[in-house]
Amino acid sequence: MFIAPIISTLYSRASQNVAIFMTFKNVLDNSAKYLSNNLIPGSLFAPLLPIAIQSSIVISVNWLNQTPHLWLTVAPSILITAIYGYVYTFTLMSKPKQPVLQE
Repeated sequence: MFIAPIISTLYSRASQNVAIFMTFKNVLDNSAKYLSNNLIPGSLFAPLLPIAIQSSIVISVNWLNQTPHLWLTVAPSILITAIYGYVYTFTLMSKPKQPVLQE
């Protein structure tokens, strides 16, 4: 509900868009500061949101279509999504940090 106004008016500098953007930025900055000392625990939580979203969509669609063996149908896709999410997260963690060049 808060993301749609930002996406639809990407370059708008309306006060609501700026406030929403700054709120998300502050939340991400605060969580990054909190988890900066605990690199592994923070990275364990990172893929959980995409996994939860994908799982809820897959389960909902299959439930609405009355799939006979619901869990046998959705479990492989959820498992593959989880494996991919964690492999990708740990791959990003293992890359050396590039210095930021300021102009």
